[in-house]
Amino acid sequence: VLFSSLFLALILTGCGNSKKLVCSQKVSYVNVDTHMEFKDDILSKMWLEEKLDLTSFSDTQITELENSNICDEVKKSIPQFSEAFTDCKHNISNKTLTVNANIDIDLLYKNSDKKQVKYDEAKSNYESQGFTCK
Repeated sequence: VLFSSLFLALILTGCGNSKKLVCSQKVSYVNVDTHMEFKDDILSKMWLEEKLDLTSFSDTQITELENSNICDEVKKSIPQFSEAFTDCKHNISNKTLTVNANIDIDLLYKNSDKKQVKYDEAKSNYESQGFTCK
C-alpha cells in the first residue's frame, strides 16, 4: 500500500519533470525578479515582480504614484513582453511599490518565430543581461 501511494504521488506530481527558475536584478532603486516554471524543460509559466524603494519620495509623489497607471508604465518599459503582459497588480506599503504581472506564454509566442524556450536558454539569456538566476 505504501509503494502504490508513493507511486501515485509521483505520477500526480509529474515525477520531477518540472523546474523553477528565478532571475533577479537590481537596477538603481528597483529590484526585478522574473519567475519562470518549466514543464519537460519548456517554459510553461512566467511572472514578474518589481519592487521600487520609495524612501526618497515625498508623500505627494507617493500619492501620485498610487493614482497613476503604474502597470501601463511597467508594460511599456518591457517591450518584449508588452503583448503578453496580463493580470498586473500593484500596491504601495512601507515606502515600497510592488508590481506583479503574469506573462501569458501563448501570447508571448504569438508573434514570435520562436515557439518555445528551454530552461538553459532562458537562464543563459537572463544571465547575459546581468541577472542572477537560481
